[in-house]
Amino acid sequence: MNESETKEDRRKVLRERVKDLENAPVDNETVRRTRRVMSAELDQFDDPVVDASPDLADETLIRHYVSVSQFLSIVEGEHLWLSSVGGFTDSLEGAATDMGKDAFDDMDELIDEAKQREMADETTEALLDEASAENVFNLRKTIRNHCLVNCWRLGEDAESYKESAVFWNSYVPGGIGVAIESRVGKLKDLFEQHIETEHASLTPSVGPIGMVGEVSYIDFESAYDLAGHPARLLCKHDGFAEEREYRLIVNSIGPDERAKAMVGANVDAPFGEYMYVDPAQLIDKVYVAPNAPQHLMESIKSILGDRSGFDSDSVQWSELYRDDPTY
Repeated sequence: MNESETKEDRRKVLRERVKDLENAPVDNETVRRTRRVMSAELDQFDDPVVDASPDLADETLIRHYVSVSQFLSIVEGEHLWLSSVGGFTDSLEGAATDMGKDAFDDMDELIDEAKQREMADETTEALLDEASAENVFNLRKTIRNHCLVNCWRLGEDAESYKESAVFWNSYVPGGIGVAIESRVGKLKDLFEQHIETEHASLTPSVGPIGMVGEVSYIDFESAYDLAGHPARLLCKHDGFAEEREYRLIVNSIGPDERAKAMVGANVDAPFGEYMYVDPAQLIDKVYVAPNAPQHLMESIKSILGDRSGFDSDSVQWSELYRDDPTY
């Protein structure tokens, strides 16, 4: 099966899924969200990156919370790190909802039906000969572990952005770190350049290579299931709703890994990858952790002061604890 046939097969699958969602027996927010994501992938199929939140303005504020070493990697090394989902502690990252699990229970029966039908090409027949529910599960797990993610926190603008002590404590323990402020449009532009430069040879037979969008926080017991990866990684358990995440996702699995996973072979997952960024193009401001020592503020100012594109207002304290309280 050549590349054009693989892509057209993907289009057909998307059309069928969107049609199914339009005819879904219920019409609630989870169904509408799922339909928006699937429709976005279909509408933007030939784009290097699928934007699952196309209505989100380019000027929307985002912040990325990092340690000092990660900050230096971005500013001095000019790299942003995307982590493999396989290393995430939240086991529901990329998991199916209960509705998706019910569909998976019928997988063996669906495969048997497909084997009995006359197949159009030898490649599909060969895959079906090896297919089983266990191998399909292995493939989906392998795809999940080959998805690489970088996370930001959404706001509207600097005036309305709500600081979160939970966020600072989780991502910058001990206060030795910063929050990098940027805009959705800037981050998307850099991500598209990364996908076109580093992943142009991959084909979207199991989802787009690059995807960006706002995370939805759902009830895994009742929510409609997203069709697959990487779109599934735009959903998290509603217990994480305070995170208000905006994500970059790379679907890095190639045809060799897909073929091995489909026959049940173990496939090593990547640890992650670096994405080149121009700090002056990415960073609007840097906020030093509210409980950081004074010398960290001076060090961050010195680091940015040596680079063009930054001025004395580029570095500020987080406003979380900086008011002068009256007791």
